[in-house]
Amino acid sequence: MKKRSTLHPYLNWTKTRIDEMDVALAALEANAGRLGAEFKSQSDRMIADLRKRRDRFAALVGRQSKADRTVLARAKKQLGKQWKDFDLTVEKYFHAVEKHFAPRQTAFQKIAAQAKTWRKAARALRG
Repeated sequence: MKKRSTLHPYLNWTKTRIDEMDVALAALEANAGRLGAEFKSQSDRMIADLRKRRDRFAALVGRQSKADRTVLARAKKQLGKQWKDFDLTVEKYFHAVEKHFAPRQTAFQKIAAQAKTWRKAARALRG
């Protein structure tokens, strides 16, 4: 039986992180068009920053793919930090977007509650 490479788990880990970054970026970019003009430029800057972080992460993976165990351990630690930074930046993005949309969401919830009350009153009148 062939001995499994020590590089294999590392490559799987890095591929998974890159895939997660790509999914996060695609979701953010898809929703960026729904933002108001006042938040659009900030959103674009944050997404561009995330894309740069993803690209640096992928570049480091490429450079380290032929390294020995010691180098791999250091690279994984560095990549882990980069992944955490990317993830924290995504969280900051969502927090900023949430602040932007919270007043609108509250208004829509109030409108929905009022519409429900009106429908209930209309049913009562018909009944």
